[in-house]
Amino acid sequence: EDPSSIPFIPEAVVKIATMEIDLEAPAALEPETDDTHEDIIKAAAEAIISISSFEER
Repeated sequence: EDPSSIPFIPEAVVKIATMEIDLEAPAALEPETDDTHEDIIKAAAEAIISISSFEER
């Protein structure tokens, strides 16, 4: 074939397309929440509710 008729495919795309996937390996799920800030967020929410309730009286 004429080399000019073959479309150029970037090497990164070729690497992704030829990557082997182990279908028997367990899936690694990313955590849905960031546990490191959960306590701070909860405390802040409680403080906001407390302040809001205090102002309504």
